[in-house]
Amino acid sequence: LKEVDLISWRKNISWVGQNPLLLNGSILENVTFGRETSTDTLSQVLKDSYANEFVSQHGLDYMVSDRSGGLSVGQAQRLALARAMLQNGEFWILDEPTASLDARSEKLVLEGLASQIKSKTTLMITHQLSPLKDVDNILVMADGQIVEQGHFDALNQQNGLFADMLKSSMDSHNDKGNLDA
Repeated sequence: LKEVDLISWRKNISWVGQNPLLLNGSILENVTFGRETSTDTLSQVLKDSYANEFVSQHGLDYMVSDRSGGLSVGQAQRLALARAMLQNGEFWILDEPTASLDARSEKLVLEGLASQIKSKTTLMITHQLSPLKDVDNILVMADGQIVEQGHFDALNQQNGLFADMLKSSMDSHNDKGNLDA
């Protein structure tokens, strides 16, 4: 990384964190970060991140205070997702991208995200099992060590930690597992 041009590096990364930071400014400013963008492109990323549901109520000029004041954490997370979609990096880092969303919103956001990260390198860090169904490679960690690796279906067939967590998740009728992947 010391040899990589910082501006180039930043252009190629789209990041969505668990606790997104929004700046004091409008919804529009928080999504675009000053980048020129067409109305059509902006509308599409708001739709794909399912932020349009609340942005249409508040408007793009709605002012957000520091630390996403005035919006729920889930709404802030969807704005951060829209920002990442607008960035359109070749390398996506997703750190609990749906952690603050209800099951319906999680499903919709993951559907929108799937079209954005197709054919791009993506690193998803999550404790939730449902977003892992379509990833190519899952790394299961315990005590800081990788203890299993593979595809969702293959790991489910093994008698390991992943299968145990999936079973526990299904037994409790809750798709929110307790897995580091």
